[in-house]
Amino acid sequence: FGLRNDNGVFFIRDVTHGANRFSINSEGTLRALNRMDFDAGIHVNGGDLEVRSDSTKLQLGASQDLEAYHDGSNSYLVNKTNDFHIRSTGDDIIVQAQDDLFLRVANGDNALAAYNDDKVELYYDGSQKFETTAYGIDVTGTTDTDGLVVSGVTTTSGNVNVAGNILIN
Repeated sequence: FGLRNDNGVFFIRDVTHGANRFSINSEGTLRALNRMDFDAGIHVNGGDLEVRSDSTKLQLGASQDLEAYHDGSNSYLVNKTNDFHIRSTGDDIIVQAQDDLFLRVANGDNALAAYNDDKVELYYDGSQKFETTAYGIDVTGTTDTDGLVVSGVTTTSGNVNVAGNILIN
């Protein structure tokens, strides 16, 4: 290795391979040409910790179990082991999307779909069962309730099965 100062930039050069490995400029910016391994922590006091290339992953954990990266179009936060917890010791947890929000299960089926200024859908095993509408809700399938109170007009089409008494006040 060799040391070189070039117009206020200090270089550590690999003379065997003819390449600069590290540089530090007069502002204190340290640049590494390749990978840097640290046996202790990295502390950033002010400023940002930046990864400036797409698809480069920030990996955390002894087995790189947690990854954060951007592929040029979409951003990802990936947990590779056990459960993924999001916890707030302050107040609320707010998830806000610019457009729509989807909650999907392991096979990619929707469990919940919330559309911007529109409906919310709930799914069971990939089949939509519940939807909010401009006038209320729409339920697909059988509704099992412990009690039902209806205020206003009720319109029923098809058969109505009643086990027990019908009381009219």
